[in-house]
Amino acid sequence: LILASEGQWNIHDQTVDRKCDEHVRIIGRTADMQSLLSTCDVGVMPAIHSTIGRFVWECLAFGKPVIASTLTAGTDRMSTHRNKSMHGIAGKFIETNNRKQLTNAMLEMIDEKARAKATQQAKLIAPEMSFDIFVDKIESLIHSLAKANA
Repeated sequence: LILASEGQWNIHDQTVDRKCDEHVRIIGRTADMQSLLSTCDVGVMPAIHSTIGRFVWECLAFGKPVIASTLTAGTDRMSTHRNKSMHGIAGKFIETNNRKQLTNAMLEMIDEKARAKATQQAKLIAPEMSFDIFVDKIESLIHSLAKANA
């Protein structure tokens, strides 16, 4: 398990306390998300608060499934139901702060068949997930909010 996190020392201490530090590599923040996401199998975003959803968009753009909390922005993009010829979810949804659901979702994504199915869905979504589209939507939203408040 490789973790990219701002609070890496707290996470490191927890892995040592739980005697699983040999299975966890914590890299801290990285500006090279492309390299990180191209080598991962699943993105995990158990956010307590997420307003933009950039991580979900980035994972899906790389064809990677995501485990995300119900408060994570952008999770509506994880579903392939928008296209009537296919149906599925590119990962798993969990309730915020539900450790059992997070653990179960991670264990499910370790299963090769379940991960392959979620990855297949993510790869179907990937062409729609251009970062330029993401930025354009944010800029459009900001512009419309500024216009409404003018």
